[in-house]
Amino acid sequence: MHYFETYPEAINTGLKSVLKKEPNIHSTCIIKDSHLGDYTELMMHTYIVESNLDDYSYCAGNVQIIYSTVGKFCSIANSVRINPGNHPQWRVTQHHMTYRRVAFGFDETDDTEFFNWRRAHKCTIGHDVWIGHGAIIMPGVTIGHGAIIGSGPTWLGCTNIRKFQSSQPDARADCRRYRGDACPEDRDNRAHCGTSVTAEPWKRNVRDVEHS
Repeated sequence: MHYFETYPEAINTGLKSVLKKEPNIHSTCIIKDSHLGDYTELMMHTYIVESNLDDYSYCAGNVQIIYSTVGKFCSIANSVRINPGNHPQWRVTQHHMTYRRVAFGFDETDDTEFFNWRRAHKCTIGHDVWIGHGAIIMPGVTIGHGAIIGSGPTWLGCTNIRKFQSSQPDARADCRRYRGDACPEDRDNRAHCGTSVTAEPWKRNVRDVEHS
């Protein structure tokens, strides 16, 4: 057996032992007209367009975010997509030729009204949210503080932590157990919900959070 410590030798996975205060961005990422907070991290092949990612939040690679606001302390797993573009089902064809007109030689300008319609359906992700691998957050969805989105589901509706809609029958949303909250398990062990998100770590000094 041949042992490989790192291949290729110059590879940079984006994982840093010590993060800089300014955004930590892998060289393969693409960012357009967006704002990133302090100690944020974008790992390989993350794509962010017209969005905000607040302090201490990170994307674990192959993440796509467009027309969205993401709060502080959010953990976004690999291959998550937030706000994928809807197509115009009401037109003669759903193909993008009807709004990306320039590419097909149909017009000298694209359909700006259609793109503004997409922008109007923003996604809002609260603070301290954990989004699992491969989850899809559909346009216009709002996710409350402290929510946990399981791996793989398509999130169709807004949530205040406890309400969840998904294309997968076994998908669920959990509220983290905040220390000091009453948080009984339901009988089938499918959700763990605190009575309130009282800890609010996004409002506290980061050193206090570290030692709590």
